[in-house]
Amino acid sequence: MIVSLAKCLGAVFTLLGVMSSSLADPTGQDRQSAYALMSAESQAMQNDPAQHPATFWVLDGQTLWQTPAGKSDKSCAQCHGGDNFSGWGSIAENIGLDGHYSDPGVPGQDWFTGEQRNGWFKVPSLRNVALTGPYMHDGRFNTLEEVVEFYNSGIQDHDQL
Repeated sequence: MIVSLAKCLGAVFTLLGVMSSSLADPTGQDRQSAYALMSAESQAMQNDPAQHPATFWVLDGQTLWQTPAGKSDKSCAQCHGGDNFSGWGSIAENIGLDGHYSDPGVPGQDWFTGEQRNGWFKVPSLRNVALTGPYMHDGRFNTLEEVVEFYNSGIQDHDQL
């Protein structure tokens, strides 16, 4: 699963690079991608997945990013999507960190059941995720590998999951 996460993150970073290179430069200068500066032969290689195998990893990562999975049947993009992978504003979710929470998280009621929320926390942006550890609301994971392992095998059953 770690290899899959690496592919997924590669896709995210690649897509962010594409997005940022297509935006207007705040200094007013024109931006140009490196692709536009390549020879026709290099562009042809970039366009052919058989000659540019990294393309397969990007496509695999994009598929993983968008494919619902797990008990919640949600994809990464459903919570961490939006402009530049920054989430959809201030939504909160229970992701099964604990079976019982000493910190109830974001106050309020479950939108669907009307029950008092328990263990709901704001969904963070994934921008610069490799630089923003420790992870989770309480900092329990120091590395992205620990986060991946949690999502792989550590999710706790919870009635509001």
